[in-house]
This record gives sequence, C-alpha cells and structure tokens, in this order.
Amino acid sequence: MKADNSALEGPVKVDFPDPASDCELQRRNMLGAAGRLFLYEPFGTKLDRRDSCATEIPGGLRSVDPLTGGMLARFAPDVHFASLISSADGTELYGIDVRDTSWTSVGLVRLNAITGEVLASRNLPSDVWFIDFATVPIGLAPSGPVEAATIPPTPD
Repeated sequence: MKADNSALEGPVKVDFPDPASDCELQRRNMLGAAGRLFLYEPFGTKLDRRDSCATEIPGGLRSVDPLTGGMLARFAPDVHFASLISSADGTELYGIDVRDTSWTSVGLVRLNAITGEVLASRNLPSDVWFIDFATVPIGLAPSGPVEAATIPPTPD
C-alpha cells in the first residue's frame, strides 16, 4: 500500500531457503523496520526443529526488499532468535538468542538494521525470556541500579 493510496498492491512472492528441508516444515516470523522486511525462523518453542532434525539448522534473519521480495542480505547466522523487535526509529533490531532448545544458554542481541552488524550481545540467566518495547512515563521509570529478576515457581 502506498501512503497516498488506500489500494493494496498485489502480493509479492518471497523465497525463504530452507537448508534443512528434509526435516519438519519450517516456520517463519516477520518484522518490518527501516523500510525493509525481515524474515527469520523462530527457535526455542515446542516446535523448535533443532530437537528432531539431524541436519544443522542455521539461525539468523534475512533482509528482504518489500517491493520485489528479493533477498538483500542474511544477518547473524549464528544467532537463533526466539523473538525479534525493532527500535522505535527502525535503525536497530533486538532479539532473544536461544542457543539451545532447553533455554540454558540464552542471550540478548542488538543489531544494526541496515548492515546486520551485531552491535552488542549479553548473556542472560537460564530461563525463558520475552522482549518488547514500551514508552514509560518518566515518573514510572526505575532509577538507580536495575537488574533482571526471575519469579520463583510456585509449589505444587
């Protein structure tokens, strides 16, 4: 859809290569940022193909031209994203990296949305993590040292 027109354009076909096509069907998630479309296979769910596939499954994401459907680049092939979000201005991407299917090795990754360069990464404690952005009024923003906390499981 164009900004000056409410009519939808025709669909664009996007080929998303699957190096492990002999395994279960590949799932894909999509994110738009910086005028580009990003596609990635989500990992860390009950449907994570790494548990049942003998073929190594690369991670990363693919940058796609939204007008042609053509692949522009492949970013961060060693990162297995559980989720991926864009900064408010679309210049950076943030993702949860699930290095193993049991969530015992997890990281937070920040990427440049145009070049795909990994700008920063940080190990997180073993746990299932989610990521989101929000605008928080200054009066509600925490001040002083802040660290991640986990909620202990409730006894049965």
